[in-house]
Amino acid sequence: MYRTLEYLRGISDGDVARLRARGIQHTNQLLHRTSLAIDRERLSKKTGISTDRLFEFVNQCTLLEVSGMDHFLPIIRRLGFRSVLIGNGVLSAFIMMSYALFRPTTPHFVIVLALLSGGFFRSLQFTALGSLAYADVPNSMMSSASSLSSMAQQLFLSFGVALGAMLLHMSLGARGAAHLSVHDFTPAFIVMGMLALLSSVLFIPLERHAGAEVSGRRTGVELSHTAQTVPEAD
Repeated sequence: MYRTLEYLRGISDGDVARLRARGIQHTNQLLHRTSLAIDRERLSKKTGISTDRLFEFVNQCTLLEVSGMDHFLPIIRRLGFRSVLIGNGVLSAFIMMSYALFRPTTPHFVIVLALLSGGFFRSLQFTALGSLAYADVPNSMMSSASSLSSMAQQLFLSFGVALGAMLLHMSLGARGAAHLSVHDFTPAFIVMGMLALLSSVLFIPLERHAGAEVSGRRTGVELSHTAQTVPEAD
């Protein structure tokens, strides 16, 4: 799903009309048409929109390429990437390890609550990591970086699934059993949670304002939350 141009913060009706007159209907098209400085200069001459404003718009479009960024941006802008990645990473790790406590007698509402909270905080972590990947990428390479970042995230998610499956197989082999039981999942969740906890240490060296140019924490670039969506073009 692409966002309509009205989604962009600070864009006027006149700006939208001039951009659409040039064949730019949604944010993804605007991103590809304004990624390079020379492209922004050309579009500025054709539309009368300043290159500075076009640069602000393209930064917002870049953030929209990151799944979930528009929902988590207020949190990341408020706390910063470093605080979110460390604090949220630790919290997500402990929630992951808490799944090892699940038993057949565990109330269903407790399980659902734990899964929902874990999903929220892991989604925040993935979004923050995916967004921070753009911090040192030149604006001209933002489009390519988006594709590479998405592919890398999916690849490492697959590695995580494979590691979890391997831990279950090892636990099953250690017991000498033929079928998985609830006890096989306990060590798997604990090990996965500990690995997630250790990964949070990697973010300690980050500077306090790391990624501020991406989140807009210092520039004040914000995204509107009165979005409309249009179907992705074939």
